[in-house]
Amino acid sequence: MAVHGPTQQPAPTIDPADSDYGSDLDNDAWDAIFSQPPESQPTIIPQLKIEESVVEEPILPDDAEPQTHSLRLARIRENLEAAIRDLDGVAGELEQKREQHKVEIEYEREEEFFAAVEVEEVKATSVEPESVIDTRSPLERFRTKPKKPLSVTDLVSPAWCELQYWYSLTKYGRVRRTPAMKQGSKIHKEKEMEVHTEVPVEIATKEDRLGLRLWNIIQGLRTLRTTGLTRELEVLGVVEGEVVVGIIDEVSYYCPDYEMEQSILEAAETARNGGKKQQASLPPDQRTMNDFFPGGGSTSQNLWLGTLHQPPKTLYLVDIKTRNSKTLPKSGSQMRPTQMQLMLYRRLLHALAANEVDAEKIFERYDLEPQKPFSDVFIAGMGSIDFSASQHSDEPMASDPDPVEEILSYNTLSSLWAHMIAEFARTISVTPLSSSISPLLTAEFRAASDGAVIGRRSFAFEEGVIKGYVKDEMRWWRGERETKGVDVEEAFKCGICEFSEGCEWRVGKVEEARVRARERGMGMRRGRGKI
Repeated sequence: MAVHGPTQQPAPTIDPADSDYGSDLDNDAWDAIFSQPPESQPTIIPQLKIEESVVEEPILPDDAEPQTHSLRLARIRENLEAAIRDLDGVAGELEQKREQHKVEIEYEREEEFFAAVEVEEVKATSVEPESVIDTRSPLERFRTKPKKPLSVTDLVSPAWCELQYWYSLTKYGRVRRTPAMKQGSKIHKEKEMEVHTEVPVEIATKEDRLGLRLWNIIQGLRTLRTTGLTRELEVLGVVEGEVVVGIIDEVSYYCPDYEMEQSILEAAETARNGGKKQQASLPPDQRTMNDFFPGGGSTSQNLWLGTLHQPPKTLYLVDIKTRNSKTLPKSGSQMRPTQMQLMLYRRLLHALAANEVDAEKIFERYDLEPQKPFSDVFIAGMGSIDFSASQHSDEPMASDPDPVEEILSYNTLSSLWAHMIAEFARTISVTPLSSSISPLLTAEFRAASDGAVIGRRSFAFEEGVIKGYVKDEMRWWRGERETKGVDVEEAFKCGICEFSEGCEWRVGKVEEARVRARERGMGMRRGRGKI
């Protein structure tokens, strides 16, 4: 705990623009802080000058489990066409903004990242030590039955600051919802309702509850195949032996950045060829396979040589982030949680499509009986809903199943899970060498005030990166390593953290800096003595 002298000279204010990272302190700054005699020197934590409009608190809605009693169906065609036109309009609008604000965005000062876990607006609240030390791991304390399982939010929020997330869990039991989070949820709901409509369904058992979630996944996949777009698609999986759930904001057949996708595919092809680039361009009069099979994109499409079915369409994942600032977050530490979030979504989606998820683990985590029939009231409610709006598609030889017959055929969790996996197979092509899920991942930033598009940031999926990140994060959840604070280069985050006052990591870093400053001073004095 920091000790503050009542009349001591205030700590110097450090402007984030004075360094490459917006937070690092140079030698002169540390010398100014620690130039007092050691015996009279209090523990003063350097303060950063924070502009509220530039650096924002992280915002990440809790995506653990959808608390819905409704089945989500595709909206009528007029609404869907409007939503799809909106995707095309956004692309054109962003291209104009890119040209108008290219220089402005390039040199904009660092801002808070995507929308990760938000703690309330900046109030310096001391972190009070627990009266009795709890030696259990975070997983045992907060994500073990009967508590909810891990979510994607749980795994990526610490990418902003692991210590901040720990303080939130230990002080509040969860991250508190703030007005900014509620506004973000409102915008997400509005976007979801552009594509889906909800029909209330009565549930009577725990099995009914998960069954409704599985049916919503099935209907989401059907909406995607029918319209080319679905939103709020839930994914469930097993990561490092633990059940993890999440909700993908948007999955569509519309590529957000053709040029970047092409460069990603070319880089992957070069890697497969042992670092050799592709052959030189063909003569102008020579045609390629893409001329005969247009609409290229993912490798899985290029491998298609013709069957009774259409070649698999490429899927693109987009996560929508709301911001108070009207500018994009800079690449680097502020985008890292976003990147981990989208890469984890893709990993979970791929595992479901490849039928690699152990359903028994899911059922066991929720204490469910997979062979127990759904309740009569649930089956009656589901059987009365017209699925036809979500089931028409352009697939050859496709036939619309009768809703009642379909509900009765899959009236247990075990059979319904298999039905869902079959739906994934119809929607996503996965082979040992390829996937129709694009490696291009995109975060779309919208203004929290009105939902207007600010811009997009796209990046490539990297299996090794997300695998290493998740493995390390699970070590923390299991209590196999200590909680870490941010790197010194990211200390600008401390200026907007409600737990900064009394943060053990921060105080420790200040003490390390004091030792370094003293050692530098002693070295300089010894150097002068030799002259």
